[in-house]
Amino acid sequence: MKSIYRFLSFGAVLTAFAALGTTASYAQDRCGDTDAITATDAKVRENYLKPETRKVALEAGKEYIAKYGECEASKGFVAWLKPLIPDWEKKVKDREEYLWAKERMAKFDNGIQNGKFDDSYAAGAELLSKYPNNMNFILPLGLIGLYESYKNNYKYNDDSIRYAKMAITKFKAGGVEPKKDKDGKLILDKTDKEIYGTYQFERNKDEALSELNYALAFINYYAKKDKKAALPYYYEVTQMPGVYKDEPRLYVTLGSFYGDESAPIGKEIVALIEKQKAAPTDEEKQKLDVEIKAKVALYNGYTERALDAFGRAYKVADEKVASEKKLKDDVYKMLQGLYEQRFEKKDGLNAYVATSTSKPLPNPTSEVTPISDPEPAKTTTAGTSVQAPTKLANGISTPAATKPAATNGKAATATKPAAKPRR
Repeated sequence: MKSIYRFLSFGAVLTAFAALGTTASYAQDRCGDTDAITATDAKVRENYLKPETRKVALEAGKEYIAKYGECEASKGFVAWLKPLIPDWEKKVKDREEYLWAKERMAKFDNGIQNGKFDDSYAAGAELLSKYPNNMNFILPLGLIGLYESYKNNYKYNDDSIRYAKMAITKFKAGGVEPKKDKDGKLILDKTDKEIYGTYQFERNKDEALSELNYALAFINYYAKKDKKAALPYYYEVTQMPGVYKDEPRLYVTLGSFYGDESAPIGKEIVALIEKQKAAPTDEEKQKLDVEIKAKVALYNGYTERALDAFGRAYKVADEKVASEKKLKDDVYKMLQGLYEQRFEKKDGLNAYVATSTSKPLPNPTSEVTPISDPEPAKTTTAGTSVQAPTKLANGISTPAATKPAATNGKAATATKPAAKPRR
C-alpha cells in the first residue's frame, strides 16, 4: 500500500514540474517577444503626458508590468513605471469625474439661463448624487417653482418644495459649499458675504433663507391652496433677515387670511341674530345673546389681527415704487374700513397702526384670542334692563356689545400679491 502512495505522490510531483516547465517556457516566450514589448512600451511613453490619453498609458502600463515585469530586459522600465501607476490611476479617475460633472453642469447652467428647467432638474439630481452639499445646485432648484408660479406655471412646485426644504435644512446644519472661482477662491457679494446658487438665483445666505421660506409659503398658499401649510413659512420669513421680511404683499396675504377665516364667523353671527329676534321667550333670547357675544369676541380678535397685518403692509410698502404706492393706497383704504367698523370711529387710525406695528407680529399659526368690548350702557323699560341697539352695516339691529367688527371677510379682497415682489 505504501508503494502505491509513493507512486501517486511521485505522479503529482511530476505534474507540478511539468506545469512549472510550461510556465517558464511561456514566460521565456513573452520575454522573447521584443516586438510586443516595444509596442507596449511605446504606448505608455506616447500617452502618459497627455490628460486626454493618460488612461491609454495606464492600461498599457498595467499590461506591461503583468506580462513583462519579470523579464530581465524590462526591469529598468518597470522600475520607472511601477511607482507612477497609482498617480496615473488617481489622475485618470479625477479627469473622468471632471468630465462627468462638466457635462451635467453645462446642461444644468443652460437650463437655468434659457428656462429649460426640466434639464436643470434632471442634471441637478445627478450632480447632487455626488455632491450632496453643493448649494449652487440646491438653491436654484428650490426657487424655480416660485418664479414659475408667478407665471401660473405650477409644474415645478413639488420639486421646488422638496429642494427648498433640503436647502433650509442644510443651511441650518452648516457645512454647505459656497460659490468659488476657477482657482478655488471664495466669491463674495458687495457686503462681503459668501454667495450660493448661479445666475439669476445667486444669493447670500440671509437672502437665500428668506426667499426659500417665502417660496414655500407662496407656493403652498397660492398654488396649492393650502393656506395652513403656508403660515409657518410666512411667519418664519418675518423673523429673519432678508428682503422678504419687508415684503408688503406678505402682510397683505396674512391680513387676507384673517379676513377669510372670519367670514364664516360673521355669517354665524348674522344667523344667530336672526334666530334671537325670532326666539319666543326672553330666556331663549338671553342664551342666544351669550352665544352671539362669544362669536363677536372671536370676530373682533380676527379683525384686530387683520388690522395688524394690513398695518404692517402699509408701513413697509415703498411709495417710491409705483406698484407699491398703489398697494399702499389700497391697503390704507382697507385699514380705514376695518378700523371704523371695529371701533365705530374714524379718528385715531394712524396712532393705532403705529402702536400695533411696534409690537411683535402675532404668530398666524397661534389661536386667535377673542376680544370682548365693554358692556354698553343699559336703559330700563317697564322694569326690564336692555342694551341700546346698534345698527350694523347690513341694517340688522343688535346690542352694541355684539356688533361684528368687519364685513364678512372683505379683507380677503384687498390687494392680490403682484407677480414678483421687489428684490
